[in-house]
Amino acid sequence: MDVTSEESVITAADQMCRLFGGVDILFNNAGMGSRPNIPLEMRLKEERLTMETNLMGVYRVCKHFLPLMNEHGRVINISSSTCLAALNMLSAELKADLTRLDRSSHEYVKHTMDVFQVHHTQLLNATPAPTRFPAAYPFSKMALCVLTQILAQELYTTNRRSILIHSCCPGLLDTDLTRASWKLSMDAAKTPDEGAIFPVKLALDQSITSTSGSFWLNSKLSPWFPSPLPPLVDSSSLLPTKPGPVTLQQRITQLMKEIWARMLRCSPKDVS
Repeated sequence: MDVTSEESVITAADQMCRLFGGVDILFNNAGMGSRPNIPLEMRLKEERLTMETNLMGVYRVCKHFLPLMNEHGRVINISSSTCLAALNMLSAELKADLTRLDRSSHEYVKHTMDVFQVHHTQLLNATPAPTRFPAAYPFSKMALCVLTQILAQELYTTNRRSILIHSCCPGLLDTDLTRASWKLSMDAAKTPDEGAIFPVKLALDQSITSTSGSFWLNSKLSPWFPSPLPPLVDSSSLLPTKPGPVTLQQRITQLMKEIWARMLRCSPKDVS
């Protein structure tokens, strides 16, 4: 699926609906960043594609996949700790504007892309920018956290409160993206497999029932980009009723059985 293509996302959503009838877990993990030390025009092109992938791509996927989400589903948007640096780099006026939660998800991404385009036009025309402005990667990840808050509100107000959506930073990972985009030491970086542990736990662990829209940083609930929703009075109401505690491995096994059962058109009990 190409998240920068509306047609590609629609096709993938249609296939998912036809094959499985719905979605239990949605990970928005596709992402990219622009390379440093390349000609300005090429860098601006890569930064526009970064915004199209990291922000608009998540919006497109959520637009077409959220209607397919089953009850008690989970949505995990992979963000980055650089979102905090981007937030602190903005002027007070821009920060207040870009963290407003009174827009729809469609209005928010359109407005944010417009703001970014204005900044890029200034750079291309060599017009001095009135304030500092973050690069596309941290800016897109900051906007992604706000988009997650807004999507949580939309799910809540449309009576789909059992579906939880979170933004999550798994920490510094040793990937081609981080090696190419930032000349950082990878000594303390996690492997991709290590980085996947907490996002998967966030999606599957039924004991995690924090209010939807939260931002998780390095496995901990962050005070930045807090949930816009009221605290849960009874978090157990968001969970399917199951006898006794369910381990993460049991949940994974059950989900795999449900997937195969839908493909084979039989009961999960018949899948060994």
